[in-house]
Amino acid sequence: MKRCVLISIIAISVFALIFPLGCKSVEPPILEFRELKEVSIDSTENGELDTILVWVPATGIINGEEKVLNSRYFKNNTYVTTSAQHGGVILHFEWNEEGAILSEQITGRLIGEPLGIFKGSGEDAQPLLGEDGQPISPIVINVITDKGIISGLSLKDAVTLSEQLNASR
Repeated sequence: MKRCVLISIIAISVFALIFPLGCKSVEPPILEFRELKEVSIDSTENGELDTILVWVPATGIINGEEKVLNSRYFKNNTYVTTSAQHGGVILHFEWNEEGAILSEQITGRLIGEPLGIFKGSGEDAQPLLGEDGQPISPIVINVITDKGIISGLSLKDAVTLSEQLNASR
């Protein structure tokens, strides 16, 4: 019996030594906010310019420097509620000081337009998709400064996005 106990303790000790070596801390990807911009491209078929819409990083200016609005500017306190007044599920969020400045500039020019949420940044960024397979891109209704809400999401999408915003620093 002692032998079995001793073997078990050794097995646990070896496991405890091996397991931490195999663990890596993985940082959640940054979420980047993007806006649609018209871009003219040369059509090789007829020699005329065609206009297409592309998602470009949503930027604002702080102290003369252009900055991209992303999840680093969120306070770590987003949460989800339901509200009959707002039509169902509501994601509540709050910006830090710089995020509030950027958000005010960006949402001020995007009223009535979508603000896309992308996973990652730069050229590698991909649209964040909802459970319906469509990009999550809420329509801006008002200028948003220090805090705001996102409505129109499913409960699952709102909870997932809230978790991602709270983790993505």
